[in-house]
Amino acid sequence: PVVPEKTMLDNGVKELLEFAVADFTEQRVPRKHKFFHPDNFVLLLNWVAAYPTLSDYFVNKLDGVPLLLQALKHSKEDYSRVLAMRCFLLYALQQKVDGDIERRLLANNGFSTVVDCYRQSSGDPTDTRSLTSILSSICRHYPDAAAQEFKSSKIADVVLASLNITRYKGVPQHLRVIEDLRRLPAASLKKAGVDVDKALYDSDALPVLMGIMEVFPEYYESIHLITKLLSELQPKTTPFEMLEYKSLIVFSKLYVRYREDLTFQTDGTRTVMAAMAEAIIEDKECSKYLDESVAGYQLATSVPTMKAMIEEEEMFKKDGLVIVQGLTERKSPEGLATQ
Repeated sequence: PVVPEKTMLDNGVKELLEFAVADFTEQRVPRKHKFFHPDNFVLLLNWVAAYPTLSDYFVNKLDGVPLLLQALKHSKEDYSRVLAMRCFLLYALQQKVDGDIERRLLANNGFSTVVDCYRQSSGDPTDTRSLTSILSSICRHYPDAAAQEFKSSKIADVVLASLNITRYKGVPQHLRVIEDLRRLPAASLKKAGVDVDKALYDSDALPVLMGIMEVFPEYYESIHLITKLLSELQPKTTPFEMLEYKSLIVFSKLYVRYREDLTFQTDGTRTVMAAMAEAIIEDKECSKYLDESVAGYQLATSVPTMKAMIEEEEMFKKDGLVIVQGLTERKSPEGLATQ
């Protein structure tokens, strides 16, 4: 914040906050005019949210979480959605008792409200930065409650729809939410009757994830995460379906791009990608569509590239080759590496 908190307190901002709450809740008497309509109330809260003392006073003394949710519910401006989520995130970052803000949100039906804001997001990373962090925090602090809210909030549809329209730097936010949902305890998911992977698959995760890999090939962090996720969703699909979503074409382009990259060779991305490609190439139903006389140019040219990647992966596994500082070395029987 530009203004120190002491200056804010010395100049009556705490009293202004009390006045705003009384005005917003229509408890200010006598009153001729209402100053703090929902959007104005959210603007004020966003202004003071970065100050720990004022935030603590609002949340704990004035029971602020349901008030902010109420203001958000009745707001008319789009910016209120983003600012309200920013307030909740700042409250969570400053809270003295870990998980308190998340508990208050759940107690006031806040999970569905956060997901509704997620549903209205524009794809701009600044639009979803706060709310994705809040959802991840709820999943980690209260997994049972998150599992119970999974179906009713339709969060699988929402997160994939947001991922589908996100801009470049927003991809990791949505992938983090997906990962936190998939990491919910098995007992919690079973009790709630939720299969996260099936829900993601039913919400068209495959075409969305494959599309992200194709559109943002330069974003290796996301490529690594998505490849791992695709391999774990593979039991829900078939090799032919993977082929339909241009997986071989996308994989071949990524392989050509990252073939010499040390990270690609050693972090498991190539291993997983080769396994998925091999399952497609060896599938009987897929084989007839991979023939050069039938396949289109991109698909026909991707097959030799994928076979080269599979052979390279098998060679590394068979010969015990490792990559050390960019050099290919062979492990000796004694476990020592020799060039």
